[in-house]
Amino acid sequence: MLAYSLSENINGEKLLKDIQSLVQKTVVPNKRYVLTIKINEIDYENDSLIPKLTSQDLDHAQSSS
Repeated sequence: MLAYSLSENINGEKLLKDIQSLVQKTVVPNKRYVLTIKINEIDYENDSLIPKLTSQDLDHAQSSS
């Protein structure tokens, strides 16, 4: 998934490069795909569309390996 904030200008070259990279990572031969572009409104109360980064304590991550 790609997500860009529309509150700033989007670099078209970077966008195209990111789309090409996503397609290369996702597309499996002999299957059919469609690229969908959708604009969603977000607000401070509903930020569910914004991808979240998870974090883990390094000590915990090393001990569980």
